[in-house]
Amino acid sequence: MSERKRRFEPKAKGGDISAEAARFARSAVSLGVLRDAADAPLPELLLPAGSPLSLEAAIEAGADAVYFGAKSFSARARAVNFDDGEIAAALRLCRAFGVRAYAAVNTRLRDSELIEALRLVDTLASEGVDALIVADLGLCEAIRRELGDIELHASTQLTPVSSYDARALSELGFSRMVAPRELTLGQLGELCEKSPIEIEAFVHGAHCVSLSGQCLMSSLIGGRSANRGECAQPCRMAYGLGKKSGALLSLSDMCYAPDIPALISTGVRSLKVEGRQKDAAYVYGVGRIYRRLLDGRRAANAGEIEELARLFERGFTDGYLRGDFSAMRGTRRDDAPANEAFAGLRRRLPLSASLTLRVGEAPRLEVSAPGLAAAASLDEAATVAVGEALTADRARRQIARLGATPFELADFEFTTDSRSWLGAAELNELRRRAIDALTAPASRDGVKLASDAARSVPRTECGEGGDGGGSDPCAAETGKLFPELSAIPEPARVMREARNAPRRAAEFTSAAQIPAAAFGYFEAIYLPYGEFGEAGREAGCSLSLPPYMTDETARKIAPLIRPGDRVLAHTVGQIYFVRSLGAIPDASLRLNVWNARCARVIFALCGGGTLTASPELPAAAMRSVSREIGGAFAAVYGKLPVMFTVRCMIRGHGGCRGGAGGVTGALRESAACRAYIADRTGARFFVLGGRDCSNAISNSVPTWTADRPIDGCASYFIFTDEDAPSVDAVIAAYERGDAPPGNVRRVK
Repeated sequence: MSERKRRFEPKAKGGDISAEAARFARSAVSLGVLRDAADAPLPELLLPAGSPLSLEAAIEAGADAVYFGAKSFSARARAVNFDDGEIAAALRLCRAFGVRAYAAVNTRLRDSELIEALRLVDTLASEGVDALIVADLGLCEAIRRELGDIELHASTQLTPVSSYDARALSELGFSRMVAPRELTLGQLGELCEKSPIEIEAFVHGAHCVSLSGQCLMSSLIGGRSANRGECAQPCRMAYGLGKKSGALLSLSDMCYAPDIPALISTGVRSLKVEGRQKDAAYVYGVGRIYRRLLDGRRAANAGEIEELARLFERGFTDGYLRGDFSAMRGTRRDDAPANEAFAGLRRRLPLSASLTLRVGEAPRLEVSAPGLAAAASLDEAATVAVGEALTADRARRQIARLGATPFELADFEFTTDSRSWLGAAELNELRRRAIDALTAPASRDGVKLASDAARSVPRTECGEGGDGGGSDPCAAETGKLFPELSAIPEPARVMREARNAPRRAAEFTSAAQIPAAAFGYFEAIYLPYGEFGEAGREAGCSLSLPPYMTDETARKIAPLIRPGDRVLAHTVGQIYFVRSLGAIPDASLRLNVWNARCARVIFALCGGGTLTASPELPAAAMRSVSREIGGAFAAVYGKLPVMFTVRCMIRGHGGCRGGAGGVTGALRESAACRAYIADRTGARFFVLGGRDCSNAISNSVPTWTADRPIDGCASYFIFTDEDAPSVDAVIAAYERGDAPPGNVRRVK
């Protein structure tokens, strides 16, 4: 295997993996380094805690911070996660060790779930969580309005890529964004340099082949939504493409252990290990290696790579970081060995204690540990001893019984009048109170949610009208570009202003697909970057931005956009970008709008543009979103996008027209590539290889609603592999209200 490919591929069972590990470790990425790693701030090591035992493993390994999920609203629903009692204990343990704790509440929410999600957030905040990882902008706005100042981190499920995303998220109240796995080292460095908020990046673990937040495959083919934490991982299954077959979508695991100095040099704030569904032994083993590398500001050696591989691997790659897509596929071996069980948290913190005991005074115990201090007293005053007074040795032995706490008594002082007595039960209670106070969260008033849920959350999903509200301010400060955030408009005003919005719009993959009839039927037609040009503009088409748009790509696209243009945007940062150029952003279905509150936030950001509801919603929920803003789009026809990949799967399997194998920031001269992948059932998914070498994978069957229109919504059509006559036929069928011509997907 060549050095250039930079992929670690282990041998079969019993084989020697040392040579492969050495090869992977030798050639650390060094391109685009912004500063010497020795001078850059050391990033936080962020480890997963999918269970209470994994939390202990993360702390034992030396985590600076951990991230975990509750039993609900977590994007890793199959992890063990934490119930309410475990959350309190976990956060106390984190505070004892000075480890920051971030709770993932990062699924998309239905209107009916927002109150429950807010109560969970309030519980987490009351127990002292340091930050929340959030993906639903409706929940973000509700937290700001109802719960006040809680630190928010933007989940990678929001698909933030560029500094435009960082600026938009900053205005929405986020203090950190989780960058996509697909960034090169240079792109990560530019993002960190330009971002007004902290940047967190993945450093190790599983790759999602699709850009995060842009995968609907598990939902559309199996009814298990990745946006709800229920992904069935169809990307790990076998597919056929041309004469090739196998796990074509399954990527090797990320391993940036050889690249630590380069990562430090970017200025990234936090390095995150993926793995809330992994066991505690994995968390401990991976965590302690990355702790060692960060503390030493050095690259991993061959032995450390080999050790990481033995813990878990599908092969390792740092292809995205290098911008080299040539060897990134990988699968888990059937004979992969199991890890030895993690033995539990062994670290103990030195505790200093000082007991004051005098007759007539309440006994008082002061305790301190690194970074912590507290005191506690009993309710009753000490009394004169009947016999022997309490001695220092006896008091020390009782205070030292710290049991399952993370502390061990290191120093003890005893101040007494030498005539007082305190029994074992009283000493135990005093110790318990002091230790509880030592790790207690900062005091905080609980949330007082309105008894009428409609005041906080528009309950319109099932046909119940909201109260029409008056003001509904977002607590985020008014931004330089999003003044609407200071007062999100109430539905009635939105409805009046939205009457001139298009009622039918369509997205095409190329201009050659568009028949003359389309320009009369659709009020807005979008073409992707790479296909849109002066000819498209003159024909009356609008630009659709690429779902993966770095700062470099944004600089190339900016000259294509003129003030007043309609532009299809796929992230909040792209909305920010479009508005900064004086154009009108239309929010695509890729923004995953699941609830009415989220719709109002994004509609306000668009400043008059349109919005498309999530195609995962049932028709009633789409109507709810539409009513809230006076006319949202619903995807009524087409093979919906199920994945968007930065790496190209067509190259190497036939059909490639001279591409680079993945997104490099350049557009090739040749036309887009077209291919199909087939799953084990024979279903065929259309793959469009764009001129930027990205891949957009579409569902195997189209959504069809011609005979079952979604009343109250504007109509959005998606044309992928149809030719112009087929588009004409679809338009005619929808004008007549025809039944589906074959196998289709229905909206419930």
